[in-house]
Amino acid sequence: MPQDISMHIPFPARINPDAARVAEEEMQWLLDFGLLRSPEAVRRHRNGGYTELGVRFHPAATGEGLALAIEQQSWFFLFDDQFDGPRGDDPVQAQALVGTVQEVLRRPDGRPRAPIAAAFADLWTRSLGGMSDRWRSRAEQHWHQYFESYVAEARHRSRGEAPSEADYLPERRRSIGVRPTLDMAERAGHYEVPHRAFTSAPMAAMRQLVADFVILDNDLVSLEKEEARGDPHNLVLVLRRERGLSRGAAIEEVGRMRADCVERFTVLEEQLPQECDRLGLTAVERDLLDRYRHDALRSLIRGVHDWAQQAGRYTAAHIIPAERPGYLDDLG
Repeated sequence: MPQDISMHIPFPARINPDAARVAEEEMQWLLDFGLLRSPEAVRRHRNGGYTELGVRFHPAATGEGLALAIEQQSWFFLFDDQFDGPRGDDPVQAQALVGTVQEVLRRPDGRPRAPIAAAFADLWTRSLGGMSDRWRSRAEQHWHQYFESYVAEARHRSRGEAPSEADYLPERRRSIGVRPTLDMAERAGHYEVPHRAFTSAPMAAMRQLVADFVILDNDLVSLEKEEARGDPHNLVLVLRRERGLSRGAAIEEVGRMRADCVERFTVLEEQLPQECDRLGLTAVERDLLDRYRHDALRSLIRGVHDWAQQAGRYTAAHIIPAERPGYLDDLG
């Protein structure tokens, strides 16, 4: 891991006070769906710190909404691990698993046999509770984009291709999982952002900046993982190849881009009162938007950065070398 990737973020650190209880419920959910099949798998998962990430992402959620959001975060990482071996290099194998999970969105009443798909079916079905058709349509689209990105990345690897600098962020915005996580923030909090505010240009820009920050922060902490596996999907490696930068200079440039995301985000935040006036939002609608800003957008930026500084997922002990692709359970 790069030695100095910390930065000042002008938002307060927040952790859900119900973290201890929900951690035990999450572990039971993982065991019930067969997602952790051995003591070593349990140890490795605990070391990854995914519960802590979830309680930072959703600091104000309570009850079943919080449990659902935490389980989603763990599911993300277990699904991602399924592509660390040969499946991640073969678009046919990648499509087979992706198609199995996507079928849940097409047939929510089905009963998938693969543990990773069965767990996703549980998450998806529960996430629909109390949400509007408009939210469901949006969330479904975001999930499809997320799943299809794994096939695209496998296609790159199978051809020996690396993403260009111009294509990198647009492609990673689909695969990073920020869009489904932000959708879940509404579900976990039992509210929805007013549609005309959600689709406004400033809010769209703020969501994109959140996604880009998460991508850039992740690329800094996961650099050694991608280097160890020869995976080209990291902006530090893209900049080294395309601009001819040294490793240190590429890290510095990604850090500068990351800081720029926060600066631009705060500028847009300052413009939100005028945007609310322009949209004619009621006092209740403004409160919902403010809740989304604090409990979703800001929480993802601050939460992922604080978590990444100590996350076990990116320690040397957690990195799976390319020559050991069978180290993880196949849950597909």
